Amino acid sequence: MLMNKLFRQIPVFLFLTTGIHGQGIKFETSVISNSVALHPMIFDVDKDGKNDVVVVDDYIDLEGNDGLNIKTVSWFSSRGEAGGGGFKRNTIAELNFRSCGIAPADINNDGYIDIIGRDDTDGDDNNETGSIFWLKNPYGSENIDGTHWQKVEIGFSTYSKDILVTDFNHDNRTDVLARGVDGFLRLFLQISPSEWQVIKIESPPHDGTDVADIDRDGDTDIVINGLWYECPEDLIKGNWIRHDFAPRWYQQKTGKKGEWFDNNTKVTVNDIDDDGFPDIFVSCAENSGYSVCWYKNPGNKSDGYWKEHFIGYMDFAHTLKIADMDNDGDRDLVTGSLMLYNDPDPEGYHPVVVFINKGNNLEWRRQVISEKACYGGTTGDIDNDGDIDIVAPRNWNRAPLYLWRNQTSQKYDPNSIKIKEITEQGIPSLKIETSSAIYIYDKAGGGFISIFDKNGKDWISFKSGDYPPRGNSASRYRGIPNLGIGGEDEDAGHPGFNKCETRIIAPNVIETTSKSGKWKFRWAFYDSGAKMTMVHTIPGTPYWFLYEGTPAGKYDPSRMYWGNNLDGRREDFPDLLENKGIFKNLNWVYVGQKDYPRILYFRQVYPDEKTDLFSYMGNTPGGSYKSPDGMVCFGFGRGQNTVPILQGDNQEFSIGFIDREIDTADDHQFVKLKIESEQ
Repeated sequence: MLMNKLFRQIPVFLFLTTGIHGQGIKFETSVISNSVALHPMIFDVDKDGKNDVVVVDDYIDLEGNDGLNIKTVSWFSSRGEAGGGGFKRNTIAELNFRSCGIAPADINNDGYIDIIGRDDTDGDDNNETGSIFWLKNPYGSENIDGTHWQKVEIGFSTYSKDILVTDFNHDNRTDVLARGVDGFLRLFLQISPSEWQVIKIESPPHDGTDVADIDRDGDTDIVINGLWYECPEDLIKGNWIRHDFAPRWYQQKTGKKGEWFDNNTKVTVNDIDDDGFPDIFVSCAENSGYSVCWYKNPGNKSDGYWKEHFIGYMDFAHTLKIADMDNDGDRDLVTGSLMLYNDPDPEGYHPVVVFINKGNNLEWRRQVISEKACYGGTTGDIDNDGDIDIVAPRNWNRAPLYLWRNQTSQKYDPNSIKIKEITEQGIPSLKIETSSAIYIYDKAGGGFISIFDKNGKDWISFKSGDYPPRGNSASRYRGIPNLGIGGEDEDAGHPGFNKCETRIIAPNVIETTSKSGKWKFRWAFYDSGAKMTMVHTIPGTPYWFLYEGTPAGKYDPSRMYWGNNLDGRREDFPDLLENKGIFKNLNWVYVGQKDYPRILYFRQVYPDEKTDLFSYMGNTPGGSYKSPDGMVCFGFGRGQNTVPILQGDNQEFSIGFIDREIDTADDHQFVKLKIESEQ
């Protein structure tokens, strides 16, 4: 019998937030359902090309209890603008769902995602009446109306804190791991979709579980709060060897007898530093005063030291997800504070947080995207727009189910961004094609040779070869970022030199490391531009970020103009070689040519108070304005007397084209808003 059915189809758009620091990822907050809907998962239920949200709905009865009432496993499909917006609720099954864990997997290998959970008939979480089940997705059948999901028993388990799925024995069948409240992990090996063999593994309390090949020996290990179990060669008869990585996460004891919330964690595994060995992330799910942290895998030493790395503090962090939220090639962390079931101030401060990775996995910027709380949240691209969104309820007894829709301007279409190896001017290079530009990048130099706009104009125009000093302003001086590094890595980050190694690390990201290994930076490419992040620098060693190139493909003193955040559009001609360069603290600059419908801008994502330079440099004596060729010379952190003054990791710089000629104050205001809205 259905109980407590609430209205679900509400296209409520609440607000747009960019976080408390002003800079950050924009999120649009809306409501998927104003019922109590828990354990959200994001996947394409009916294979229509659009992701859906699957939840356990109607989680509490009219009195606010959850022990014996019938819940409704449901999926919400986006109705889209043509359907009036919002989400449509579709019923999957009605049962007494009793588990904190739920998982999606194709159990019967028919190409459609099924659902794994646990139900219980009497509300006693420890007796023999509860069992793990899977719900067969009906869309894999030939004759289907989409309404009947067959329930298939897997096996007994006490109340499950976590449910995980993977193929443990490499037989091309999905197996199921359930962590019960009775101190046992139960591994259900699939013989067939209707027949399963169970293995019991004793474990400490309480929750926080993931699976991964921790020791890189080719099989799947089990990770829980504070330790991991090494998968034996014989899963059934073998010994699951236990290895501690941080015992404090299973040794908590509040008071003499302990409390139910002791050792309640969230655990997830991710190779955050890309060294080939999975690292472990942990948060405290049911208590305050704990940090979110990650532990570095010691590699081939199974009992080696797992170094703890602090990310940030978060009370009641019942959500822990790793995802690249800003599409910059490194992984960020999504977490948040749940709201207690008896919270005296339900509308108080319950932050939902993205910890944005600054590129080195050691420094994280905390962005609060909401104060509404989140409980068991998940991440995924709900609207198929190329970025990761967040879905979460507030707690097990609190509506509604929120969607935080990622509105980052750093979007990319995997089908439109292509990176391939080429040779340009005899230089091994990468060609990066996007919808707004084509970039040619010198792999060994660590800088751009060319940036072509949609009209085929090259805004850098680097040329290999050596000329008299002034002549190099029309040839090999040109490039981006031309870092100005000294010492053993001198000229790293400048095209035309053999000082770097570059690799592709994501579909839209390249990473360059100096040959000494002491400098590292990344370029992430988007539909509208690119962003550079200084991942690793030498402490105390300065650098700059420099553009030396040709606006609209040609050095033309009579037609070039420039602008910045302080002065607006300018046509003056500051000459570098006549010591007339303009030194100011600038947040962003653009360059362009008269009668050309496009500008190129440069922005320091996190502005500082350091001196920057704008100038022109001709290739002949007698003044840059009279020179037949030359280049713009603009640099963030290029101080007086050609001294670099930027320092430190995590500096970020963005570049991009805007399709507009700047002729009036209104034009300048238009690009100002556009540049400053970029993240």
